[in-house]
Amino acid sequence: ARIAAVDRNLDGLQAMMPKLPDGAMAIDADLSSKVSVSDMAARALDAFGRVDILVNCAGTFPIWPLAETTVERWDAAQGVN
Repeated sequence: ARIAAVDRNLDGLQAMMPKLPDGAMAIDADLSSKVSVSDMAARALDAFGRVDILVNCAGTFPIWPLAETTVERWDAAQGVN
């Protein structure tokens, strides 16, 4: 398999790369951003030509007091999840 591993934390992603098969590529992307997702997909397609399987396991679980929950915080979490 040829793998495009995606994370918003490029340093953490790079640290994981030695555990993946040769030829895997790391792409940093913010999955709550349509522009970032489009760029990520274009980079993967440019590198591999097509996507046969997509495993979407992104998620975030921010914790803050209910009184500090803002629309922006809610939207950011839901944008990834």
